[in-house]
Amino acid sequence: MPPLEQGKISAAQLACMIYLALLATAILSGPPILYRHAGVDFWMGPIIASVTGFGACAMMVYLHRLYPGQSLVQYADHLIGKAAGKTVSFVFLLVLVFQNGQQARQFSEMMSLAFLERTPPLVLSGTLLALSTITVRYGVEVIGRCAQLLMPILITLTSLLIAPLISDMEPENLLPFLENGIVPVMKSTIMMQVWFPMYAYMTFFLPFVHNINQARKWGFLSVLWSVLTFTGTMLVILFVLDGAVSLFRFPYLIISRYLAIFGFFSRLDIIIMVFWIVDVFVRFIVLHYAAAIGLAQWFGASSYRHLAAPLAVLILVFSVWSYPSSVDFYSIPMHVSTLYFCANIILPAFLFIVSLLRGSPAAASDAE
Repeated sequence: MPPLEQGKISAAQLACMIYLALLATAILSGPPILYRHAGVDFWMGPIIASVTGFGACAMMVYLHRLYPGQSLVQYADHLIGKAAGKTVSFVFLLVLVFQNGQQARQFSEMMSLAFLERTPPLVLSGTLLALSTITVRYGVEVIGRCAQLLMPILITLTSLLIAPLISDMEPENLLPFLENGIVPVMKSTIMMQVWFPMYAYMTFFLPFVHNINQARKWGFLSVLWSVLTFTGTMLVILFVLDGAVSLFRFPYLIISRYLAIFGFFSRLDIIIMVFWIVDVFVRFIVLHYAAAIGLAQWFGASSYRHLAAPLAVLILVFSVWSYPSSVDFYSIPMHVSTLYFCANIILPAFLFIVSLLRGSPAAASDAE
């Protein structure tokens, strides 16, 4: 059977893809969630939570070296048997599709709430999923180039928002430091497991990295970029809004609406909208592609492209069915973070431990 994908990407492109996939929601919706748990110490959450990002990256690269050219869906069968392997990989893929659905819902919620109030949410998420489906069909090489091209644009947009805020920042808002101890910070760290375990999805792209020896280095750099971006953004929001952080669903959007550059460029929230659409698009195509090629491997199909459109419909259904109302969507972050941690960290860690106990495939075959 011919390979599912002929395209190739670099380790640097993979790092950009995963970084932007995390960035899409973390800096907009993450701060108020973390602040409710840790107060003024919420900015420490990403630093501690990054352990799972580094761990997921290291495990995926190690397992790929044992089984080159294969993803978790494929080598799970070799490690724990076909029946158990299919079960583990199915759960892994199901959570991936669910996460796609959650992102679709969050995108439509924010756009409807802040910018396009009269546009039905399904139209917003459906349009982006349609664009994602088209892009996924072009293959991993196009996705990698999109991420590499859009990353400097998004960094520039973020800088344009932060620069005018410098004069209004109050670093003393950091105090009192650890007033309630480390426990609240650890609770906020649990909430960050919505994002950092996503590095486990590297498994679907590693087989197409042409400079695979650089994968771990670039993966670790991607995690480091994420930590610096999340922490820096949360510090900016804290320095500007102080205790009002928890009052808004999207505090970064709120502060952008009252900014002005050179006295006459106002309503900079349009930059947030552009940032949100572009970054969410990258996240959509990365996770959509991962789900499509993962399902093709699970079913033993000859192509993943014909699965892209049905998957888009399924993701759209998940976005509505999983959260009947906006209240439900914003009331279960703890359950969601636990689900993502179990699927994207515990399951790969289980396979990682099994691989250590069994040794390399070559050694096992020599012993036989």
